[in-house]
Formats: sequence, C-alpha cells, structure tokens
Amino acid sequence: MTLGLTDGDRGLRNLGNTCFMNAVLQNLARLPELRKAFIDAKLTEGQNDMPVTSALLSLLIAMQELPPTPAFSPISLRRLMERDFSWGAMGDANQFIMRLSGRLRDEIRKVLGNTLESPIDTTFGFTVHPDARQCKCGLWTWCKKAKQVVLDLHTTHDTLSGCLKSRTTMRNAFEKDPVCWRCSLVDQLHKCDDNAQITAIEEAIAELDTASATRRALAPDRRKAIYSLVSPHQVRSPHTVGTILLTAPSVLAAHINGSDVRPVRPDTWVSLTLDNATPEDGKEKKVQHYQLTGVINKSGNWSGGHYSAMCFKDNHWTTYNDQFTYPTDRPSKVYMAFYRQHETGPTKLAPARTVQGTRTDQAVRSPAYQSTFAWMRGQFHVTFRSCQFPNKPGSETT
Repeated sequence: MTLGLTDGDRGLRNLGNTCFMNAVLQNLARLPELRKAFIDAKLTEGQNDMPVTSALLSLLIAMQELPPTPAFSPISLRRLMERDFSWGAMGDANQFIMRLSGRLRDEIRKVLGNTLESPIDTTFGFTVHPDARQCKCGLWTWCKKAKQVVLDLHTTHDTLSGCLKSRTTMRNAFEKDPVCWRCSLVDQLHKCDDNAQITAIEEAIAELDTASATRRALAPDRRKAIYSLVSPHQVRSPHTVGTILLTAPSVLAAHINGSDVRPVRPDTWVSLTLDNATPEDGKEKKVQHYQLTGVINKSGNWSGGHYSAMCFKDNHWTTYNDQFTYPTDRPSKVYMAFYRQHETGPTKLAPARTVQGTRTDQAVRSPAYQSTFAWMRGQFHVTFRSCQFPNKPGSETT
C-alpha cells in the first residue's frame, strides 16, 4: 500500500503508558497536509539511514486502513524514541511532538543535507521576519527571512490570542547597541567636508532607505561597511521590536494548557492577516482562516493521567482513545489544539449532524471575541472568532 491523502478510523494499541504518543500520532495521521508533505518529499519505507522517518511513514500508511481492521501497534516508532522517553514511564504529548520533529529534522539533514525539508517542518512552518525593528525616525531594519516551526504555541490565556500577540506584538525596547544608523549618518553628513566621505555616507543612506522600503536584509559585508561609518557617531534612539509573519503555516499547533489541566473551550476559528506586502506596493493583505480540527485531551495531573485524541472529520467529532474509536461530543478539556487552513472561514457552517442523540455541530453564532492590533506601517491584524456549540438538552448555555 502506498501513502495517500485520506485516512481511516483505526486505533492505536497502548504499549504501556504510551497514551501520550498515541494522542499525538492520531492527530498527525488525520492531517492531509502532512501526508502530502511526505508524498512531495518522495520518502519511502525501509530507509535504514532514516529509521524514525521511515517508521512514521509506515504508521501513516497503516492508518489508512478502514475498520474493522484491528488497532495498529506503533512499537517500531516507540522503540526508536526510547532514548527520549523510557519504557513504562508516562511522557508528555507536547514534548513528544517536539522530540519527534527534531528527530525527523536531524535524520533528513544528515542524509540529504539542506536540500529537503522535514515533512513536519513543511506542515507547521511559516516564514517570518524575526526581530524587525522600526526606529523613532521611521527607518525599518529587517533581518533575513526565516522559516520557523512552532509546535507549542503556548499561552496562559486559554486562547491563541494571548499567545500570538505576545509573540508578534511590536514592543518598545533598547537593544545592546540602540543606535539609529540613518540618523547617525544624516548627522555626520551635515558635519562632513570630505567629498569621498560624503559620497559614501549618501550611498549608505540610500541603501538603508531601500532596504527599509523593500523589507530586505542587508548583506553581511554591506552591514559591516555601513556600521564602520556609523560607529564613531552613534545616535541613541528607541526601537520598536517585533516579529512579522509573511506566510501562514498549513497547520497551527497550540499548547493551550501548558500550566494547568482544566476544562477549556478553544477558539473554533482563527483568522490571520498576513503582512506580506510592502507599504509601497499597495497590495491587499491576505486573510488566512483556520478551523479547529483536532485536539489532545489530558485528564489527571502532572504525576499521572491519561491522554486521548479528538478529531473533526465528516462533520462530526471522533474520539481516539488508544485502540478505541467512537463518535463524541465537542471537545471540553483541551491540552493541545490543531488548526487547519480553511478557505471560507466561519461564514459557512457545516450542516448539523446527530451524534449519540445530541446535535453537536450546529454552531450558535455568538458575538465574536475579537482581538485586533496594528503596527505602524505594517498594519498586521489578527482577529480571533469563537463560535459556541449548544450544550446537551436541559443544560445551561454558556
């Protein structure tokens, strides 16, 4: 059997306190984006030099089989992860997905170099301008575009709002060398009487302005040359520092309950407006919607407990509790949440479907919880909308 984009509803055997691993693998197996990344990478089973990658690929293929196929035993992957999680000991689901991602990345880089990206990095990665800075005079200083993979968007606010805002909000800060290069060069230009020096300063100012307008990082040699002109005449100025997102990940992974285990209802919809256009090009900002399609539940406390997975498929939620799979109500205790890209967003709702006698996915449009913030010139907006689901008949509506 070859890897495809669809999956079955197959369970996973518990091999002794491996519920944390099973919950993660069930959510990964339900992601067509991850399957497509494996297909595009042309990775195959049985690659001895990439054992973890091969074991995960074999699991994704096995999970395509439909019931009444017996539960699959992920013992190969469990043995390979033994150095990170000892046998019989309870592990953490968030730590597992982080370690699994790191093992895949290390194997692919060791065997194939930097010519191929890890499928998990492809699925969960996004492009950013890390630590973009704007001086008080309006000059932007851009770092190189970077591909970042975040699998633990951690928040103590029980929503993605606090998490993403803390990671991307522009904040005032003094760096170790809080110098505005352009202001320093302009100040020197008015005092300089050497024609060669004046030409070099004017070229440096023009290059800084171009890099600021086009969001381009300076080449290392040019950065060093311009800094040599600036360093003797530093003008101290506060910087506004933050991270700007340029491309959206296919899947968002959020560590909702990193510090506590209590009932939390995650945002059903998340909308990101990407700041992928320069202020001068006049392009419209792109809005990318995400829908909650998978969660990891945790019961108990840090000394012990149990993990299970829930995934939204065919317009209803299904629980994957180790080898058992069954239809269920909406998520309640959420430890981690997975959001997939959605073309239309929350304006089009799935038709209601009855599960165990309860209408569980007929959304009641409550007033949207919105958190919007903007940056100077960049105008980066994030809007979060939460659609509530009705409770069971006879219970209060929250």
